[in-house]
Amino acid sequence: MKKLLLITSLLATAFVGSGQIKVAPEAGLNFSNYSVPTKSYSATSVFGVRLGLIADLALGGDKCYLQPGVLYVRNGTAVNAPNYFISQGSITYRVHTIEVPLNFLYKFGQPGKNRLFAGAGVYLGMNVKSDAFYITNYDMGGGVNAGCEFKRGLFIRATAQSGVLKPKSLGITTTSSNLAMTLGYFFNYNRTSRRSGRSRGNLMPE
Repeated sequence: MKKLLLITSLLATAFVGSGQIKVAPEAGLNFSNYSVPTKSYSATSVFGVRLGLIADLALGGDKCYLQPGVLYVRNGTAVNAPNYFISQGSITYRVHTIEVPLNFLYKFGQPGKNRLFAGAGVYLGMNVKSDAFYITNYDMGGGVNAGCEFKRGLFIRATAQSGVLKPKSLGITTTSSNLAMTLGYFFNYNRTSRRSGRSRGNLMPE
């Protein structure tokens, strides 16, 4: 996990210095759950928060992009088991996660204009703190996302994720799921958009 964070930071620093990448804070609401395959009790989703930094790297053009990031995600689940171990009916567990996503995006339209985008990717999560005794310290999965990037650098994104690992702790196997709606803003959006526009202009015949 530490090596992955270090590599991501070094790559971001290198590309930001060369002006080939945009960096943005991103934050919003999270709707998460940890399901369990048992009839003894049920689990339902709870709201949390999702915030951090992402990078936006163009892959040899102005349509395809790679977006790594580092996020803090407050996940959780609400467990209902009145006849098992929860005497009062239900309890909410919170899980504090450091997540490293890596997404591939396709953006419609032209740089410097309002653009729709859609993409997919993978993530690695480290659960640094959890109230639930049966949730392990790690998670990994995939997801899809879509949204709109506005011409001033603001963007809105909807994300859906699902864990592919099924870690087992104390005899209980869990599977994570996550829905999120976030807002972000690219700080150096205008500079990189102008550079992309000039590059396209240089390729046009006179």
